[in-house]
Amino acid sequence: STFFRKALNGAWKEADERCVKLPKDDPGLVQMYLHWVYSSKIAIDKDSYDEDMALARLYVLEDKLQDDRFKDAISDALTFQNENVAAVTPEAVHYIYENTLAGSKIRALVVDTF
Repeated sequence: STFFRKALNGAWKEADERCVKLPKDDPGLVQMYLHWVYSSKIAIDKDSYDEDMALARLYVLEDKLQDDRFKDAISDALTFQNENVAAVTPEAVHYIYENTLAGSKIRALVVDTF
């Protein structure tokens, strides 16, 4: 992702230490992202996360990490999931709306779906 590339190749402490800490991010979501990086599969722990909310939170994490391929995968998962269920949950719509920029395409997707 652009985020990690810049963090590990710039004049930053992370580049020297070869370690990027993400203390404000949910470790379960970061683990799901890393699983996707290595497998190209989104694996949601359904015992710990509601699927809509996990996808919403993963999309917001992607906004931070700036990984366009992951963003596309999350958008596809939201679209596919919602072809098979009534709609995105109101909580997921609210989370995405409150945590993305005004021109974000995901906002339009979830609002239209909702």
